[in-house]
Amino acid sequence: MIYAPVTRQQSGIERAIGQGESQRARQLSTAATRLAPRDADVWFWRAETAATPQETFLYLCRALLLNPKHSGAQQRMYESLQHQLQQDAFLAYIDESDSFYRVRTGAGQPIIIPKSRAAAAPYPSNEPSPLQPAFQWLRWALLGLLLAGLGTLVCAPIAMALALRAGQQPLSRADSVRLKIVLVMAVSLWCCALVLGALFLIHV
Repeated sequence: MIYAPVTRQQSGIERAIGQGESQRARQLSTAATRLAPRDADVWFWRAETAATPQETFLYLCRALLLNPKHSGAQQRMYESLQHQLQQDAFLAYIDESDSFYRVRTGAGQPIIIPKSRAAAAPYPSNEPSPLQPAFQWLRWALLGLLLAGLGTLVCAPIAMALALRAGQQPLSRADSVRLKIVLVMAVSLWCCALVLGALFLIHV
């Protein structure tokens, strides 16, 4: 929330900048940040009246920490960074969050660079697949082939039933493909188990 005194300060800053009174604008912006140190707008205006590029970066970083989506501070940071890279192309990565990167210039100046897109969803997804139980029973069905297919005759139908149950709910495209894989493999393993079981009975 911007209080009335801060709003008046901002109006005064704009007038001073428009009239070329940089010293007056700098004094007003300094006073505004003292009145509302948690307001991203006043730090943006202080960056606009900064005396040095280092101060500009510092105040823009404060504004973006308070409001990573501040469009004015984002644009000004990109412009300042472009100018900085023309002078010194070195940037060292420090760390990052969902909203911005933190880097350091060759002179040791820390800079916050806002991210222009939202954080991507983690891949692979951390959410368990609804087909996970079916795949577990499919693995047991595969191992069941070692016991003349007897274990497979039990486990493969369970894997198919679990897969069909999972298919009754909305699935992602990847899970829809996995569903078909489970069904095909379960049927194939079950048929192999029948053949192995028959051969086992013949030789007993």
